[in-house]
Amino acid sequence: MSKPSGRDACDEIEEAPENGDVGDAETLQRLRDLTRRQALLLETMRALTSTLVLEDVLDLAARSAAEAMGVSSADINVYSAAENTMTEVAYWALEVTPEDEAYTGSSILLDERPFYYPHVADPMLVERQLDDPDFAEAERVIAEEWGELSGLVAPLLYGGQLIGLMGCMEKRRKRRFTDEDKELFRLLTVPAALAIHNAQTYQHEEVRNRRLVNLLGAAQKVAGALDRDEVARCIRQEATVLFPTRSCTADVCFTHAPGEAPAGSASAPSPVHEAPPRDELVATALQSRAATRSAAGAIPPRLVVPLVQRGAAVGYVDLHDNSRAAFSDSESEFVQILVTQAETALENARLYGELERQAITDGLTGLYNQRYFYDRLRQEFTRAQRLGTAFSLVMLDLDDFKLVNDHHGHQVGDEVLRGVARLLLGTLRSGVDLAARYGGEEFAVILPSVGPEAEATSEANAALVASVSAATHDHLAAGIAERIRAGLDQAEFAVNGCENPVRITLSGGVARFPGDADDSEGLVRAADKALYLAKRLGKNRVESFG
Repeated sequence: MSKPSGRDACDEIEEAPENGDVGDAETLQRLRDLTRRQALLLETMRALTSTLVLEDVLDLAARSAAEAMGVSSADINVYSAAENTMTEVAYWALEVTPEDEAYTGSSILLDERPFYYPHVADPMLVERQLDDPDFAEAERVIAEEWGELSGLVAPLLYGGQLIGLMGCMEKRRKRRFTDEDKELFRLLTVPAALAIHNAQTYQHEEVRNRRLVNLLGAAQKVAGALDRDEVARCIRQEATVLFPTRSCTADVCFTHAPGEAPAGSASAPSPVHEAPPRDELVATALQSRAATRSAAGAIPPRLVVPLVQRGAAVGYVDLHDNSRAAFSDSESEFVQILVTQAETALENARLYGELERQAITDGLTGLYNQRYFYDRLRQEFTRAQRLGTAFSLVMLDLDDFKLVNDHHGHQVGDEVLRGVARLLLGTLRSGVDLAARYGGEEFAVILPSVGPEAEATSEANAALVASVSAATHDHLAAGIAERIRAGLDQAEFAVNGCENPVRITLSGGVARFPGDADDSEGLVRAADKALYLAKRLGKNRVESFG
């Protein structure tokens, strides 16, 4: 014969007086109460272990407590020591009002409700009666507001640690709870605390697994970025989706990189900010080169992780969330992993940029090389044709440079070439004109959209530039070339090993589009012809084609 369940056992005891098995009525009643409690606890345990979904566990625990105690409502609050808060996570009532629904999920700082502190400091079951003279006044006001006449509050403990509070409240009438009631409620907290702990652990692992998947995808995207702005955009985008339970915003800011000035920030809206005002949290993170979190209770909570390259902080990621929940150790760890990947991507981007620069730069002078010159010349041709604007090409050749090498040696000749390159860069418009070493002692200069508004190279200013007459355009282009020639004519190069400064001159030829050629190769030929004319006419002069 099978063992009877809790309900069956209770029924058998209720039938016992008729069978004459129990003679003492008081003992019989205690047995009945004990059996009912055991049956309720068994049913509660079965219900709470039927799911690992935290929301379901919390709702079941609140409902089971209210039904077992025969009260009108019950709630569960989860305690956070890190945030010093109590959060109502579940509420069950015979009649749930809109106010009840609105309050569920809200967090209260213990400093705002100091009557919570005794529950935290010395967790024990407490009975609350609205007419009790010892009832704290602040707590009485809240109880009256919610219509709670009587209640019990018991700690939810797991492993000796407080994880929350469970309360049962009676709103229909005043009720004095017996010792048996209190013992039953205390026993109900045991399976409830265990179930909540298990569900929280499962939820934590589930969230961690999602974060790991998100982190893998984010790391792959960040690793594929090949320039700083792209790295910043990837960080900003991926950091915000790294934590699916949060609504985060991430700012990526760069400070001066070691030994170099900061690059100009991208046009708005850009995720990259240059050298922003540093608050204390940012300053601490940059100085320590370690992740730094805002103090507990700060709203919004922030997490600042520095970006470090070659041992120096070159920027930081500032993550903040519009909630009370401070960033945890594990969340900080995930962001640091992402930032570490970003640091590798930034270094790769730097190396890639260096290789790219070397591929288009002349190693001796630092000017662009001939290959890049032709690429830019074709681009400028296409742009000028599309916008109807003009541009000029200047070909420059050092006069009698072979004599410098013959008299002083190639090292002195190399130093002279570097000096000419510095003169060109100092004379031309930064970010507008392009200077290249065409080959040997010959240089090429592209002068885009030369006119009264020389810097107006955008489409918005194309009409203004196009209005400049061809004659004025030729005059201004020749003027820039003449300034280069005159500057070199007055320059002296003090070179180690030479008693006297080395001096040299150049000849130049200018050609213009439109007017002198129909394509880039034709424009180079036209400028060369003007250069050869300058050579034939005595050198140290600039001539225009046509």
